[in-house]
Amino acid sequence: MQKLIRLAIAGAVDDGTQAAFDELRRAVHRAGGVELAPLFVPTYAALYETMAAGLAQLAWAPPLVARDLERGQIAHPIAAAMRFDETIYYSAIVVLASSPIVHVGDLETARTHIGWVSKLSAAGYVVPRAFLRAQGLEPSRVFASESLWGTHTSVLAALVEGEIDVAATYAAVRGNATMTAETKVPTRLLATAGPIPGDVIVVGDDVEAGHAEAIAAAFARASLAADGPVRKLMNVARFTLASPDHLMPLARWADRASDVAPPLLPDGTPSSSPPRWRGVRF
Repeated sequence: MQKLIRLAIAGAVDDGTQAAFDELRRAVHRAGGVELAPLFVPTYAALYETMAAGLAQLAWAPPLVARDLERGQIAHPIAAAMRFDETIYYSAIVVLASSPIVHVGDLETARTHIGWVSKLSAAGYVVPRAFLRAQGLEPSRVFASESLWGTHTSVLAALVEGEIDVAATYAAVRGNATMTAETKVPTRLLATAGPIPGDVIVVGDDVEAGHAEAIAAAFARASLAADGPVRKLMNVARFTLASPDHLMPLARWADRASDVAPPLLPDGTPSSSPPRWRGVRF
């Protein structure tokens, strides 16, 4: 299979992301002869729009974007990213280890500034907000201020630099241990929530079925280095074929996130169609 396949990825182009893509491209080509070309986009909203506009045949999509692409009959999951031998992960609410905040209940009176990832991030927005509400902690009341940082890397950098007091990000749970992304200074875990279906590779619904199956098989057979760029950047060890119900656990969280509003139609009224996020920037 020699046809060039464009893969959309949300993230800034730098040495780390380029190295990770190059490793992935080589691994997928060795596994199934699939030739990938990158299309880096700045936000999750742009990732959705790229697929909706047919500018890419594949996307590395977080679960909320994948769900909306599937609901909109634009694309569907074919391969699931494996982190710590799981296709699920968790949301984490963290502070610096030096913070006076020790328990999630302390947020009630601390009047802190929390940083979220994006309104299209399950672990960095939807799930932690639903979790806090379940604890009686309405975010708009509890936090003195809130901000969106676009990526997990950016929100954790903001925490380390003191631009925010609390951050929402992702975590993995292995037995009694919870692992979050490494930072330059120690952090303290306040709470985890989940499980959340992990990232997936989605393929456009207009891609011929046999071609989509061959691409999925190539991702599932791709061999990534244990200490390679993909593992270092995304903590992904390998891919597996996506099950038909992979995104199902997301429903109960997304349905409770009432502030993830539908997009507006050109006349300013809310749309009742599956989210298209057209024109939205987070």
